[in-house]
Amino acid sequence: MPEFVSFSRQDNVGYINLHRPPQNRANRQFVSDLGDSVREAALAGVRAVVVKAEGPDFCLGGDFREWRTYSDYLKRKERWTFSNGILSLLENLPVPTVAAIHGRAYGFGFEIALHTDLIVAADSARFRFPEATIGVFPLGGGAQRIAYRAGRSVCCASFDAVGRNHGRGCESL
Repeated sequence: MPEFVSFSRQDNVGYINLHRPPQNRANRQFVSDLGDSVREAALAGVRAVVVKAEGPDFCLGGDFREWRTYSDYLKRKERWTFSNGILSLLENLPVPTVAAIHGRAYGFGFEIALHTDLIVAADSARFRFPEATIGVFPLGGGAQRIAYRAGRSVCCASFDAVGRNHGRGCESL
């Protein structure tokens, strides 16, 4: 039984539900459950998949409490390779995928959204790559993905110096 992410179905639509309140922070188990749910969606015969979340935020990114256990390069590389592999599974689902964003979608949460075909953002939606505040690239290729999907000029105009973006005004993304 998945602990933090689950798959459900209603008629021909599949739902990947994030439920690790209060912020849906992504630890290894969360990412593993996401992978299981994506695999289940791929086999379910649905015509579309919606990624949604319980609680006030979509996903506030990685669970930093876990990161101290990645004490050397090989452990960190394995973790990011694992996470990026799960994101690739989501991106390569053979049906249209939609991220239904409310609240904050930061870091890994923003990456999840960017690996779907369409992002639907509520007025409360906030997007951010906190990595930009310490001068590192988002680990899932988020900056490059935005530039690819929306164009470089939209990407540059949409983000301030610390990688923030808000739901309002992002219609062109």
